[in-house]
Amino acid sequence: MWAIMMRFGYHSLPDELNGPNIHRLENVMTLEPSFRACFNNLHVWFVETDEVNRYKLESRYRILIKEYPEYVKFTSTNKNLLLPSPTYLRIHAACAKVAHLSGAGEYIDKLYQDLEDSKVLNPNGSSSETLEHALFQKLH
Repeated sequence: MWAIMMRFGYHSLPDELNGPNIHRLENVMTLEPSFRACFNNLHVWFVETDEVNRYKLESRYRILIKEYPEYVKFTSTNKNLLLPSPTYLRIHAACAKVAHLSGAGEYIDKLYQDLEDSKVLNPNGSSSETLEHALFQKLH
């Protein structure tokens, strides 16, 4: 992943986001649980507008965002607290759009569904991708 990010010119990302730096304030947002799940699963994303820290909320499924405002502006009453990074939000939006357009989104959805439905691993090894995904989620 880091190699891909570096090829797109994001050379500082490994230093910014490795280890405990993953929790840096620019990479943190407090979200309502079901919206957070949609965001993490690449079903919703924020698209930059011409106004600083203002984003348009987009989704692969319009029904997921119909209850939310079309535009979101990140603000803080404390100037020392950093807002979500436009770079990180841009990368997230690009990944979500690629996942949606490439059909990978359906594959990711299937992994999450398999993970929820599975109580045990299949002895024939067919659930290895589900296990790998579950382990990855726990590690990150």
